[in-house]
Amino acid sequence: MNDKDFSISTANRQELLIKSLMNRTEIFNLIGRNTEAIQDLNYCIKIARMLANRKYEADCLSYFSEIYGSISKYKEMLNSTKKAMAIYRKIKNKEGEARCLNNLGFVYEITGNYSKALKYFDKSLRTKAKTSDRAGKATSLNNLGYVLLNLGKYAKSLEYTIKSLKIKKELGLLYGQANSLNSIGLVYGHLGHYARAIRYFTNALKIQQKIGDREGQAYSFHNISQGLRKISNFLKAIEYDSKALKIFQETGERFGESSCLNAIGHDYAILGDFDKAHKYVTNSLWIRKHIGDRHGQSVNLKNIGEILLEQGNFNKAKKYLATAEKIANQVGAKIVLQNINLLKGRVEISKNNWRKAKNYAEKVLSLAEKIGLKAEKAEALLLQARFYANQGRTRNVIKQREKKSWRKAETKCKQAIKIYEKLKQPFETAKAYYYYGEMLKVKGLLKKGNRYLQKARRVFKSIRAKVWLKRTVNSLALFE
Repeated sequence: MNDKDFSISTANRQELLIKSLMNRTEIFNLIGRNTEAIQDLNYCIKIARMLANRKYEADCLSYFSEIYGSISKYKEMLNSTKKAMAIYRKIKNKEGEARCLNNLGFVYEITGNYSKALKYFDKSLRTKAKTSDRAGKATSLNNLGYVLLNLGKYAKSLEYTIKSLKIKKELGLLYGQANSLNSIGLVYGHLGHYARAIRYFTNALKIQQKIGDREGQAYSFHNISQGLRKISNFLKAIEYDSKALKIFQETGERFGESSCLNAIGHDYAILGDFDKAHKYVTNSLWIRKHIGDRHGQSVNLKNIGEILLEQGNFNKAKKYLATAEKIANQVGAKIVLQNINLLKGRVEISKNNWRKAKNYAEKVLSLAEKIGLKAEKAEALLLQARFYANQGRTRNVIKQREKKSWRKAETKCKQAIKIYEKLKQPFETAKAYYYYGEMLKVKGLLKKGNRYLQKARRVFKSIRAKVWLKRTVNSLALFE
């Protein structure tokens, strides 16, 4: 063998080594051993540069960006992606360029810049359409679906995620199928189909357990907990989120960790443990500030505002909600803004600013009907009902107007109850029973009012919502 033959053979061996290390990197990333994945990539990129192989160098940088995304280092992810994309464009590698566009979209999605995320995911999809990369096309479709979900465009989100799942099934991509199943489950969850959502999350979890995808399992556990939360099984939701939290902390996935902390805090607030609730949500907020998750920060601030509202600290709650609203507006988080407006309506009622509360309710109701938010529509109807009940109570002098206000209040309460019962959300249904029962008692219909309050009491007791149970018991004691 001459020197030239030997050098070619060595180069081939080194290229095989790069490929082997990259494959191992994918496995390490999948099972949460990210430090080892980074070590392998550092070695890979040295060999690629020594061989002057720009394609392998760009591949290494692209892998780096994905690992940085897994451990919530978004600045590093952005830098690696931009470097990789510059090389891919120089060597005219469309598949690599499309992958980088997806990664850029992911960074902007995570940090709440949805307009930029949509732009990059769409560019990625169009770039992949020019190649034979069907797997990449499926990933772009799924990513677009997720951003559209956050923007409240549910029908379009479902269309994209279902298309993504179909391609992944045809290609036999189990990892991708699980991601798409989770995405579809999230859409159904937002549309109020909780049992269906949980089925999709559970199917995703089975695949992830089969292939050993620990981070994916954590996300599925977290998604299942969200479904359980909607049907008021708060203790079980905490159990699933605690499983997810453990994996996220072990793998260094800070985005997922912050989501679980926030969700557990929300559950403890409903169960009446405000100290624990505040601790979990505040810890989540700290992480989200650290990783630059603006959308997540708006959710945390909204939840802190809600905790303060439940504790009767209305002025402080108002300040947190104002900050949450500012960020949610900046990132275009429509669903978060809906919930903030509902809470601001409750704050205004607590301060006897009934007209302002009605305005918030009308704002929410308009958008909720437009984009199909059933639970938010029901809560807006309840706010309106409380406004009209108060109006009826203060118009005793003019009997005709009083009757009209009470009729409106009763109609809206019944509409809200019907929606919540159909959605099978016990906690929210019980709150609607509570408000309707109170309203009937104020109107003088004590027996009927107590009937609804007793229904509310039974639900609050069964789901261990201590604060609301105490309120209901106190209300039942009135006029006895």
